[in-house]
Amino acid sequence: MRKFAWLCVIASTLVVTGCGILGGKPAPLRNTVTPERSTQTSVHVLSLKQRTQLATKPSLYEAVHVVTADDKPVTLNVQDRPLIFFSPALGGQQLFQVLSQAKPAHPPVLIATGFMPNETKAQDVADTQTLLKEYHITWPVYYVFENPFGSLISGVPDTYVWRNGHVWHIPGTLTSAAEWDQALS
Repeated sequence: MRKFAWLCVIASTLVVTGCGILGGKPAPLRNTVTPERSTQTSVHVLSLKQRTQLATKPSLYEAVHVVTADDKPVTLNVQDRPLIFFSPALGGQQLFQVLSQAKPAHPPVLIATGFMPNETKAQDVADTQTLLKEYHITWPVYYVFENPFGSLISGVPDTYVWRNGHVWHIPGTLTSAAEWDQALS
């Protein structure tokens, strides 16, 4: 029953965040031909400005409890560095494909979470490290092994930055390295 509940959480997160793309690739644009006209349909992508909002519970991100790869506790503060929550299994490759091209002024801290329930912590760490190496990402990475959905994050990826005395939330992934550079500056 617990595995079923976990899978339901993951599935709903994918739907809510728009990461529920089968095969890891976006659906191709489709042309629709009718006797009256020909139109092209596409998915509307929100810009960085449209996507950025004040965090609803900013104090949560000023003391984020995570662990290192060897399970040592660490407390992170968004005021020190931007925080990006991600899942290696749920869109991590898409995220890092774009992030690997970014050169942010303030490199973020990566927080891996959203792991599959049937894997061990050691496997979760190994999968995360493999993904980071594949995309040559060298930013610090920490882990949240328990379920943070709904209490700490709304989905994956979820980014939090400190700007102008406030914690800003950027849900979902951004489409270009330039947007990531701007978001993390």
